[in-house]
Amino acid sequence: MPDPGSTVNVVKGAWVTAGRDFRYDDGEIGEVVLGQVFQVQGHPNDALLIKHSMLALLEPQPKKAALDEMPVCGACGRRFLLEWQRDRCGQAHEMPAEEREAERREAVHRRTAEAMGLSGMIQVGA
Repeated sequence: MPDPGSTVNVVKGAWVTAGRDFRYDDGEIGEVVLGQVFQVQGHPNDALLIKHSMLALLEPQPKKAALDEMPVCGACGRRFLLEWQRDRCGQAHEMPAEEREAERREAVHRRTAEAMGLSGMIQVGA
C-alpha cells in the first residue's frame, strides 16, 4: 500500500485491481467489483483511488500470458485476481436485480459503520 503522504503516478493503461465494488467511471469501465482486474483510463482521480485503496496497481504489471491465466466471469467477461472473486461475480448475475441492490446497500451500511467504529452497534437493514 502506498505511503499516505506520497503521490502515485498512474499511467493510463496500467493494470489495477479493485479493492471494493464502486463506479469507476461512466464510460467503458463503469461499475467495478472487488478483485476485478482492468486498465485505468487516465482519469484525474486514478491516483486518489489508489491512495485510498479503492484500486491497487498490479506489481509487476502482468503480461498477456498472466492475464490469460486469470479467472474470467463467464456471464460478463470481467477478469479477476482470484477464483472466489470471479465466482462472486457469477453468482451476482444469477440474483434478481432487487436482491443485488439490497446486498449492495447492506455492504455500504456495514462498511460505513465499520469506518465510524460502530460495527456491532448498528443493525443493517433495520
